[in-house]
Amino acid sequence: MPTFSHRLATLAFAASLLALTACSKDDDSSASTQPRVASWILEGQKLTSSTGYGDINFDRLDIYIYQEVTIANSKGVGLNLELHVPMKVGTYTIGSNSIANARFADPNTYIGIDAYSADAGYVTVSTLTASTVSGTFTFTGKSLRNNQVTKRVTDGKFTINIQD
Repeated sequence: MPTFSHRLATLAFAASLLALTACSKDDDSSASTQPRVASWILEGQKLTSSTGYGDINFDRLDIYIYQEVTIANSKGVGLNLELHVPMKVGTYTIGSNSIANARFADPNTYIGIDAYSADAGYVTVSTLTASTVSGTFTFTGKSLRNNQVTKRVTDGKFTINIQD
């Protein structure tokens, strides 16, 4: 049975996903907010992204990667992948008491969009400049609806521009 905090986290995550799908493609924001490369494998399926950005949040770097996904009987939904790491080069373990964390939303035709929060894995920041961050990631995410359900994200790579 999901706790109140799990439901609140799921609601906040879904709201951020909804806000992203409401954004206009006519936005003339600077090209520096567009990623150069982002790819990963979710449960054996290779995914790539062409939209995302890095955002500095005090001493933490928040990386947001988005992908338009088309599924049966749908015009498409947004797949949202978030990585949160310290503002320095290094490898960071993802876990319950870790400084790094990750989450993603996975479209599923049976239950709708399901949010997952990483409980094991790592994020490596290999390059960090004032305008760009790149690295790798691998983690296992637990469903926020049912913590017995897990999905594996592997071979993640990113080179993302940091917002001004």
